[in-house]
Amino acid sequence: MFTEYGGEKKMGIASLNLLSEEDIEQIHQATVKVLEETGVRIHYDKALDIIENNGGIVDRDTKIVKFPEHVINEFLGKVPGYDDYELYNRSGEKWKRRNVSYVTFDQGTRYTDRDMTTRPSTKKDLEEIAIVADALDAIDHHVPAVTADDVPNETAYLHEFEATVLNTEKPLYGGPHDPEIADELIKMASVIAGGKEKLANKPFLEGGMCPVSPLQHSKPELQVLFKFAREGLPILVLSQAMAGGSAPITLPGTLVVHNAEVLSGIIIMQMVNPGVTTTYGSSTTTMDMRLGSCPVGAPETGLLSAAVFQLAKYYDLPAVVAGS
Repeated sequence: MFTEYGGEKKMGIASLNLLSEEDIEQIHQATVKVLEETGVRIHYDKALDIIENNGGIVDRDTKIVKFPEHVINEFLGKVPGYDDYELYNRSGEKWKRRNVSYVTFDQGTRYTDRDMTTRPSTKKDLEEIAIVADALDAIDHHVPAVTADDVPNETAYLHEFEATVLNTEKPLYGGPHDPEIADELIKMASVIAGGKEKLANKPFLEGGMCPVSPLQHSKPELQVLFKFAREGLPILVLSQAMAGGSAPITLPGTLVVHNAEVLSGIIIMQMVNPGVTTTYGSSTTTMDMRLGSCPVGAPETGLLSAAVFQLAKYYDLPAVVAGS
């Protein structure tokens, strides 16, 4: 996965600006229209309560919520900006940000050995990947890169976090799909940091989940994000919309759906804990019409990712996008 933290251009750093300022404003205004008029379906009653209590319009029968523009502006205004985004390493030292960096992508289920044989991945593989990634200067963050298929499925994510955190000092992303596992993950990180308060003050763990395209947030996703937000831990909201599948066939139309999914997640998290640090994320791509698959390495992914960086900069947020 390729990441950029949206900073100012520096001499010698190339940039690809696909969208003009007018294009970005049009996408933003179209997104506002979607959030105001079409809305987002929320499959979690506690989230519906919070949204309604903070000015959102909630239809309890359909579970569709709509966000008036003044609500959008109010809660986007509570998100810490790019310059206020801070992460730390496992030892509590501030992690030096770079304009462009990389993070291991998650989460493969197979591993190819040097003799080119492929097998199910193991916890030992995770440990070795973390050691290599820790030594690579270009990688600034770490995610468990493969699954640990040799441990009980019910606690696999905790084993994967253990294998990773014990073998790298770098900041970590964590996105379990079970809120109870999220509780245990935060407990483990708190022990390492010396307590929950110390973890919140110097977070080395960032929680992340994905909306369900098109324009939905699932109950487990929101439950996990609520856990991180309430502890004051950074949040990553990452859309995985697919042009021609779960989003319009055109790339601008897909960007609008993508933007609405990410912004609605960010707004909800600011309603849960105003001021919680949030990253704008994208694994948005096209759908392969022949195979019905999600080709993250497609050329359109690069175009969408370049546009996403511009949108994140428009909102003054750090960004994470998928690479091939």
